[in-house]
Amino acid sequence: MRRLVVLTMVVILVGLLLVNSVAASAPPPPTCSDFKWTQTYQDGVGFYQAPAWYYGETVTIVYEARNCNFFQQGQGRFVLHLNGIASVYSGTAPTGDPIDVRPFHNTETWQDATNTWGWPANWWQCSVKQAQYKWTIPGVYDFTATAHKGYWTYKQTAFTSPPQHSGGEFDACQ
Repeated sequence: MRRLVVLTMVVILVGLLLVNSVAASAPPPPTCSDFKWTQTYQDGVGFYQAPAWYYGETVTIVYEARNCNFFQQGQGRFVLHLNGIASVYSGTAPTGDPIDVRPFHNTETWQDATNTWGWPANWWQCSVKQAQYKWTIPGVYDFTATAHKGYWTYKQTAFTSPPQHSGGEFDACQ
């Protein structure tokens, strides 16, 4: 009987150790918060122009979403996901009724990010070991950027007919 009690206790302890080791290796739960960002896009002005190309005019877009991100300890990786609504306004301010309302998505993965909560990101820096970034309003535009050891590529596409593109690449370490 005593052996049975000892054996039962050993089995319980081993089970608890296994549960704790699995929990410790699982990714952390995401941290979520409300996200709101407003940006104006003009053809021929500034870096980001694709929404203005698509709508054929200067537009201001209000992005609202739930920002869920997590930092993977030990891997040095920051991961962020946004899924929300983009309200598009004619002109340089979000006034009046929107001319369009659509879903938008953002996904980001930063290796060894200097900012482990995600914003502002360490854009265009030599110190970025690896990054993948995509911001899109499906059917309107995509903006993508990648980095590997400080070497960056980027592209914006407006889904006009025919599609309009701009982009480039550079070595931030030189």
